[in-house]
Amino acid sequence: MSSGIENKVVVITGASSGLGAETARHLAKAGAHVVLGARRIQRLESLARELHLDPEAIQKTDVTDRSQVKSLVNRAVALHGRIDVLLNNAGLMPSSMLDKLKVDEDTDIAAGMAKTYEKAIPSSSFARAVEFAISQPEDVDINEVLFRPTSQAY
Repeated sequence: MSSGIENKVVVITGASSGLGAETARHLAKAGAHVVLGARRIQRLESLARELHLDPEAIQKTDVTDRSQVKSLVNRAVALHGRIDVLLNNAGLMPSSMLDKLKVDEDTDIAAGMAKTYEKAIPSSSFARAVEFAISQPEDVDINEVLFRPTSQAY
C-alpha cells in the first residue's frame, strides 16, 4: 500500500534548517521528490548531500523576491514536470490568501510570534503533521495547515 507521498513533487521554502529541513528529511525518506529553497545555500548543499538529492534540486531563494520564488517553482517543474505540494515555510509573515499576493507589507510580527512560541516545538512534530496532510487520499484537499504549540505563554 502506498503512503500517498511516494513520487509527489514537493517544493519547500525555508528548507535550510529547522522545520523546513526536517520536513525535507521526512518527505524524502517517504519517497517524495523534494525541491528545496532557502537563503543559506551552504546549508541547502549540505542537506542535499545528506538526502542524496540531485544538486539541481536546491536553489538559493529569498522569498521576499518574487522572481526568486518564481525561479524555484520553474526549477521544480523543469526537473519533475509538475508540483504537487508547495510548502511555504520561510520566515514569518501576516496570514493572507495566496492569490492576494501580500508580499510588500512591512509588518514586524517576529516579536509577537516569539512570545507565542516560547516553548520549543520539535521540528519532527511539524514534519509529521505535513507528512500526514500530504498522505491523504487524492479526493481529500488539505490546502492549509495551521501549526502551533498546544500550550502558550499566555
